[in-house]
Amino acid sequence: MRRALLVLAALLGAVSVAMAAIGSHGGYPRVTLAAWIGLPHAVLVVAVALHAPRGWVMLAGASAMLLGAYAFAASMVSLDAWTISLGPVAPVAGLMLMAGWLTLAFAGLRSR
Repeated sequence: MRRALLVLAALLGAVSVAMAAIGSHGGYPRVTLAAWIGLPHAVLVVAVALHAPRGWVMLAGASAMLLGAYAFAASMVSLDAWTISLGPVAPVAGLMLMAGWLTLAFAGLRSR
């Protein structure tokens, strides 16, 4: 599980840097927003994957954040690049990101 999180988070980081360049140079503000959401979450998930103590709670939180960041990016890119709305994907992705953060907070309260 940690290896998969690490690989997917590293890919999210690379894609986020590419989205930042495309958004900035191509005039796609939603793509730039997706990059700003994706990059810090990628860094956080890498940190959790590498340094979190054993246990499923932190990994679940990191997984929720990773899925939320990918879903948010997909929604923003499809809307900006192809003017195709994916419906409620962005708000659901935001809820996943918040759930991930709250799960990490819960894990922090549980740790000793």
